[in-house]
Amino acid sequence: MTGEGVRATLLNVIPNPVPTVVGRAIFYNHSYWNDPANGFTDDNAIDPTKAALLPGGTGSFANYTGSSLGINGIMIDVAALPAGMPAASDFTFKIGNDNNPSGWSTSVPAPVVSVRRGAGTGGSDRVELVWADNAIQNTWLQVTVLADAATGLASPDVFYFGNQIGETGNDPSNTFVDAGDFVAVRDHPANFLNRAQPGNPYDFNHDSFVDGADLVITRDNPNNFLNAIKFITPAASAPSPAAAAAPATAISAAKSTATQPSSGSTQVAPSGAAESRIAPTPFSFIPVSHRRKRVSVW
Repeated sequence: MTGEGVRATLLNVIPNPVPTVVGRAIFYNHSYWNDPANGFTDDNAIDPTKAALLPGGTGSFANYTGSSLGINGIMIDVAALPAGMPAASDFTFKIGNDNNPSGWSTSVPAPVVSVRRGAGTGGSDRVELVWADNAIQNTWLQVTVLADAATGLASPDVFYFGNQIGETGNDPSNTFVDAGDFVAVRDHPANFLNRAQPGNPYDFNHDSFVDGADLVITRDNPNNFLNAIKFITPAASAPSPAAAAAPATAISAAKSTATQPSSGSTQVAPSGAAESRIAPTPFSFIPVSHRRKRVSVW
């Protein structure tokens, strides 16, 4: 039946995705776990035990590493990242060690920026920031992804990672590197039979062994309350509605945790995160008054 039959108006639905940060992670560049000669990529070197400290939160060992190379690799997953390549100028970086990041130093070297399309959480685009070894060490690093044409974000995304060389997290009440850390390293050896994974807190140089080299690192990097990094609580700013719609979490280790490849094979950890969420896609509707075609339903 046509004409006088039941009619339905076909509405044109136009997706309008909003770029959103959906994951953040720290990885160990120049480690055993991202060496192509060992069959690995940068994704295999993600530390699954670490998560970005977000504004309003309080720092803990979950937010800083004991890596002897300092902070040399960060990944940011962005859903619906605009075409093109973000540059270092699309980010700002600060280093400091108190609750007032507005007063922190901006003397941070520019990282090398790269993008792997579709390699991130839920098919998002993975942005990598890489610094020279030890360019950022024994401090907190603030990373701000700017809201500009290159990122497409509605508002800046701010997060923090820290580093305290030789720290094992043995005492949750402080970040001191002392005899307790030395003993912890001594009591947790690892070798080629049971390689230390990226999240192993005793493998400071990330060569997959916990041995005398790591003991030397913790022995040679003592600190105390005068120079240890603090459990900072950076102030939270009110998020924009778009930012509040989809808070990003750490890039899940469920699919990026490195495992030793079998002989003669190359293993690449797939990207993805069960805990990360992508913002719901908003839609634009063309009003009925502007419709071009009406469809009759029998």
